[in-house]
Amino acid sequence: LVAPFPDRPAEGMLNFNVEFSPMASAAFEPGRPSAEAVELARIVERGVRDSQALDTEALCVVAGERVWSIRVDAHVLDHDGNLIDATVAACMAALQHFRRPEVSVVQHGDGSQVLS
Repeated sequence: LVAPFPDRPAEGMLNFNVEFSPMASAAFEPGRPSAEAVELARIVERGVRDSQALDTEALCVVAGERVWSIRVDAHVLDHDGNLIDATVAACMAALQHFRRPEVSVVQHGDGSQVLS
């Protein structure tokens, strides 16, 4: 649970990360993500956000105070083409299997407390 962005107080966060494994191709090295990996993560993130496949407002626990932050990590194991489609399909499958934990909110005089 994290604090929401000020301009979107009732929306949760959704972040994507793509890593090219050295197993995928000899051209890839472990460590810092390459420019291609960053670009692929941005394409996947834009596609999922623009399609509204995930309701980010459903990730809100307390508007303006606490929202769920989801991070989707995709590891490319074989660089044999069609990476965008394969990565989007893998990320969507992961998001479909995500189950948000149930929490309860207790109001106090000076704020609120989230209990799991």
